[in-house]
Amino acid sequence: MSDPTPLPMSGPVASPRDRSPTSIKTGPQPELSRTEQSAWQREKTAFNADAGRKNIRKNPSSRYQRVIIGEDDGDRDFAKCAEMIANVILARQKYKQRDKGEFDSLTKEGDEEESSDITPGDDETTLVFDRGVYRFGGMKTHVIPWETYVRDVRLVYSVIESGPCLSAARSRLLTLERKSQLFALLNWKIESNVDRPVCGDNMYVQCTRVDNALQLNTSVIAQVVLEFIISTATEQPRTPLFREKGKTVLLHEYLESHGVKDPRQLTVQGLGMHPPKYHNKFQQYDAFDSALNPGGRFATDLLQSFLSTNGSRDGDLLGSIIRPEFEQREFRGRQTFATEMQLKVYGHNAEELEKLAAWVSRQGFNSFTLNSWTICIPRTAPPEGPNMQPITCDTFSDQLKNIFYPMFMATLHPSEQRWVDVALLLKKTGSISILTGSQTQSQSITLDAVSPEQVKYTASISDCYFFYYIWSNLLALNCLRARYDLNTLNFSPSVFERAPMYEQLISSFLLGDVVYHANTLQSSWIMQYLFMYCRIGIVMSPLRDNALSMSYFDHPIVRYFLRGLVVSITTSDPLYVHHSINPLLEEYATLMKLFSMTPMAVYELSRNSVLNSNFPDAVKQKWLGDIFQHLEFGGGDVRRLGACDSRLQFRQECLVHEEAVLNLVLSQVAKKGEQPTRINMVTVTGAARTLDDDLQQLRNAKRANHTDWRVVFSRIDVTDGPTGFREREAVELLREIIVLRSKYVNPRVKYVDVKVEDVFNDSNFDESLWEYNNYYGVFLTCRSGLAPQWPSFIPPVKEFIRDVYTVRGAVMGHQKLRNLATQRLNLLERKFHLHLALNISKEAGKKEEKEWNNRDFFTAHKVDTNVQTAAGMNARTLLEFFVEKALHHGHDVVFEEDNQPVTLRQVLERHKINPTRITVDELNHLLNTNPQLRTTFLDPDNFMKGRYFAELTKRTLELYQEDAFSFSENRLVIGGKSKSEWALLAHWFDRYGMASRQNRWMISLPRCYRRLRQQGIVRNFGEYLDNIFQPLWEVSLHPAKDTRFHYFLTHVSGMDCVDDETKIDLPLTCKYPHDWNSELNPPYNMYLYYYWANITTLNQFRASRGLSTFAFRPQCGELGDIEHLIGGFLLADGINHGVTLRNNPVLEYMYYITQVGVAMSPLSNTAAASEYLLNPFPLFFRRGLNVSLATNQPLYFHFTREPLIEEYSIAAKLWKFEFNDLSEIARNSVLQSGFPHAWKKNALGNLYYLNSTLGNDARKSRVSDIRVAYRYEAYHEEMNFLSEQLDRDEKIPRAMTLLEEEIAVYEKETGKRVDMPSLLKLDDGSLPKDPPKTVARLREEVEYLQRKILHSNSVISTYRKENNCIVEHFNRIRSRLASSSFVVMGNLSRKYEQMDIESSDERGNVASLCNDESRDS
Repeated sequence: MSDPTPLPMSGPVASPRDRSPTSIKTGPQPELSRTEQSAWQREKTAFNADAGRKNIRKNPSSRYQRVIIGEDDGDRDFAKCAEMIANVILARQKYKQRDKGEFDSLTKEGDEEESSDITPGDDETTLVFDRGVYRFGGMKTHVIPWETYVRDVRLVYSVIESGPCLSAARSRLLTLERKSQLFALLNWKIESNVDRPVCGDNMYVQCTRVDNALQLNTSVIAQVVLEFIISTATEQPRTPLFREKGKTVLLHEYLESHGVKDPRQLTVQGLGMHPPKYHNKFQQYDAFDSALNPGGRFATDLLQSFLSTNGSRDGDLLGSIIRPEFEQREFRGRQTFATEMQLKVYGHNAEELEKLAAWVSRQGFNSFTLNSWTICIPRTAPPEGPNMQPITCDTFSDQLKNIFYPMFMATLHPSEQRWVDVALLLKKTGSISILTGSQTQSQSITLDAVSPEQVKYTASISDCYFFYYIWSNLLALNCLRARYDLNTLNFSPSVFERAPMYEQLISSFLLGDVVYHANTLQSSWIMQYLFMYCRIGIVMSPLRDNALSMSYFDHPIVRYFLRGLVVSITTSDPLYVHHSINPLLEEYATLMKLFSMTPMAVYELSRNSVLNSNFPDAVKQKWLGDIFQHLEFGGGDVRRLGACDSRLQFRQECLVHEEAVLNLVLSQVAKKGEQPTRINMVTVTGAARTLDDDLQQLRNAKRANHTDWRVVFSRIDVTDGPTGFREREAVELLREIIVLRSKYVNPRVKYVDVKVEDVFNDSNFDESLWEYNNYYGVFLTCRSGLAPQWPSFIPPVKEFIRDVYTVRGAVMGHQKLRNLATQRLNLLERKFHLHLALNISKEAGKKEEKEWNNRDFFTAHKVDTNVQTAAGMNARTLLEFFVEKALHHGHDVVFEEDNQPVTLRQVLERHKINPTRITVDELNHLLNTNPQLRTTFLDPDNFMKGRYFAELTKRTLELYQEDAFSFSENRLVIGGKSKSEWALLAHWFDRYGMASRQNRWMISLPRCYRRLRQQGIVRNFGEYLDNIFQPLWEVSLHPAKDTRFHYFLTHVSGMDCVDDETKIDLPLTCKYPHDWNSELNPPYNMYLYYYWANITTLNQFRASRGLSTFAFRPQCGELGDIEHLIGGFLLADGINHGVTLRNNPVLEYMYYITQVGVAMSPLSNTAAASEYLLNPFPLFFRRGLNVSLATNQPLYFHFTREPLIEEYSIAAKLWKFEFNDLSEIARNSVLQSGFPHAWKKNALGNLYYLNSTLGNDARKSRVSDIRVAYRYEAYHEEMNFLSEQLDRDEKIPRAMTLLEEEIAVYEKETGKRVDMPSLLKLDDGSLPKDPPKTVARLREEVEYLQRKILHSNSVISTYRKENNCIVEHFNRIRSRLASSSFVVMGNLSRKYEQMDIESSDERGNVASLCNDESRDS
């Protein structure tokens, strides 16, 4: 399904201060007035002509790799809650479209006719304070009633509590987060190369940063305050601090009275300026509160005297402390650090604001241009101290008057002496804030509000109530100031409450422009989404929160940033947590280092701090650029900001895309006949065409070679980036080493499904005419009497050694290739994360699909492809088996000692073992310390001819039979001791009937030549190989000589190579096996080469005779050198473990490109290779490597009777895999296994070997077609990227065939035609070129639909008859009850009458429906 709504990618978005309040419209859109149209045309012309040129000249990043999501129509939960989300957004706009005095401004463009006759006059001087809200004469703006506000709060609460809203918001935010990560990875080169001489790679770039919420009395770091106190006490010891009991307390007297003889004895910790590490993180810390400061009353009184505007010398000490900070910022050279300082106004008395304004004017702080004031209204009372101001207010109404009356009067009479200082303060003030507490003050909110005149000041006031009246008075103040063409104030509350309380957060969402801290936001997905969508600024302080509330690494600021929220950083309280003389730079540097943020991401945070600030637009324009509000052309001057256009435009594209998805869903869920609600938060100009062209470009023939458009899901497309960043050199080298594998591993042998006795009836092969010989360590076949010819498909050992060193040199010594592999693997991982965020609910399937398809992981076939038979049972099974034999078969002779039989009971008595009390640990110790007993139970070659081992193994295999969908490939060991090992193992297999439909057998070939050579069993490495492979050639050439051996090999699927990989390897040499007579072990890759060469030649011969063949899947990469993985890459069909792949990204990328199977055992790897949570399995899986889960040794690492299910379940819980993930891993295990072709067809589908959705039978594999399509398309997109780096005649071999090849195979095997939607759609929009075939196909579809209609009519007729019978039966019962003498309780007769009426109506509706369907057909 293609996206019906083009998603425009650029357009101007207002800053948080200037967001258009009328941007959301429902129903028909109002037309612009002539004045608005002409103004817009002038702005657009000037903007397009000038801004575009400036942007191209200043920021050369116009071409970048864009992340485009097609077919994104949300999910089922989004459809359920879209209208609720839209209603909440609309509710916020009711408040924001009026709280800046828009309707009262005399200079508002487009409203000249209404306001031309209105001038500031006497009407405005008439202030009325009614029910807690100021109003002035002629005020045009109406305050939102309390009843409406309460309904809106309840509406937001309902959204927070809605399950679909939570699910939908989580999905959308995770999509944005993954999309941001993918964008950053794609464009890191572009961003790192944008104007490098200006930006550099460090924090000290020339861009503006604003400290948005800095508390005045804690704005200086503790060390500076301490030094000032010490210097003051030393140089001016008679400084007065406060008055106590009518006496002035001097500084030196105060210190001496508390035992401080030398001021230098004072410390930061002693004065409590840094919160202690053990501080309770569930309450705010206040160094000025003696109940919270460890220094007690001594420290708090001293700090209040120095750090208060009411402190010593009328606050001059505080002015002396912070003035150097202002001056340092003001006169800084290259960098710009601005502040928004918060002035606390409690409203306790009528003179508080006037005194505060007078202090600011007296200190001269209004003259600093890099500071803006924020009037902060605390919800809690100030700490007690000697300089506390008197509290004169009795009611909440008095508090509101004390706060806002001076502001109104200063606005009306700015030149009067009493209000001059307040007027100057308001001119430099950008917002009003509320400082909330961590404990929510909440009461039940009713529609009937109590008037503030009736609420006592000391009463606990609801946060919603408090917020509403502060905002209402601010609205009136802004209307008055707009009438006088003065600056208006924003509303910037703080949120410190904790979930599940959301009153502060909801009120901030409805009323606020910027929100400080917002601790509760991380607990609500839907509120995060609404904050992102409405572009509400969020200001946070990670270092402060780390000290007071949460761990730094748990802080959500980076997650918010990636999800597109307008988040910025503040220091808030440098006194408590900072140590640098530049606290804001310390915040940015810490965040950058600990979260590995790129410089460009930090620059964007800096830009957000300016957008979240309350400085005038003219100041922001100076800091960010002339067009900072517009994102269509980047929105900023890179030489001022440091952020490139690509990042800003990406944010815009994400926002526009989210809006388009929301509008699409709203149009889908709208009721018939009603105009759907439409959200227009972003003004878009000329962007739809650009994106539409890009989407069409991505859906052209170039992409059609791997895209199955029949599978509908949200696809991720990446546009081409700058051509200057091609990786030709690295990709050419990668191609060379990928091609090397095709020399060794090539699917030459097709699947052979024959009966075991067919070889005896083959008259076309004369065994007497053929013989085999060992030729330089490799067995070859030839005509009798002729010399064998070296096969062309076996590269000589010298060539293999040369190839190993070629791959090693490329893997280890080429930095460009390493960088490319790292970048592409990270890209694949992040792309998969984005795919999951978009499609996880679609992959799970609808309810109907689950019922029809039974999408259950437990019914998906899964194979344990790496399990050692001797350790394949769990400890409980082994213990039960041992106890059973000890109690009931103690007389069994288990071995001979000095030619004397030894029974099992004698062994137990010798070791003092009580069978009834033995534990798992004791049994494990017994078997490990007694080789004879271990051989008796866990080896097929012993005195008992392996009877115990066979019984124990069969008991283990029976557990697999209990689960019809779990299978295994157990390993049996051939050590190379003699040529008779194979025969003994085959006879053991036949004697005890070890064949099982749940299991295939693998042969483990241990690298034990050194031990055998030291024991004198073999003379050289060639003899060791002879012992392994000569019996295989003998039985393959003459199967009648040992039919048991021949029968056994039909159950063997492959071989592997096992041993301790930590042993140091000798250098790889070309010495031939029979020349290697040293006692030292040959190198690992020498083992691998001769194993592979002999298996390959044997497979060629056996396949020519119609016999089964063997895979080669060695165990490598658990530990050891990188050459082990190189050898596995060149020679193996698949490997086991592969843990060390994570240490070399080039090899990991090579394994991805070639799709070499990797069977990993995370639980087993915990012994030596990797801790479980550090195991790279989930990383490999997300990146798309062909990985599966296996147990390896359940005896030592698993606890349940189903070790494979245990392996899957632990992985699912710890790595958060979905059922679809587990089913995909299980499918990989089936494909990697050596089970026969017919079995795999039954397990996965007839065309399981196809890689696209054409080969996926979801009813069997339990894997969604969406997942299969994604993996297939992601792989070919990766291969297309590599191909684009090369010349046209250079190709990289693909592990997956292209779609057109798969379609050809599908049509040949099934006889059905595959019609891809993309093949019927032409770029020019014309009709298909083959109308007859199209008409025929449409007729077939019409006939099919007619058959379905007839079937439906038949079903409806049947149900109608059954319903009539039921109704007649009910009527008879009703008549019988009515004529009975019993009293009918519960008004049963009326119920039956109603039932009869409803049944009649239902019959009528069904009949009408049938008639309608008949007419349609």
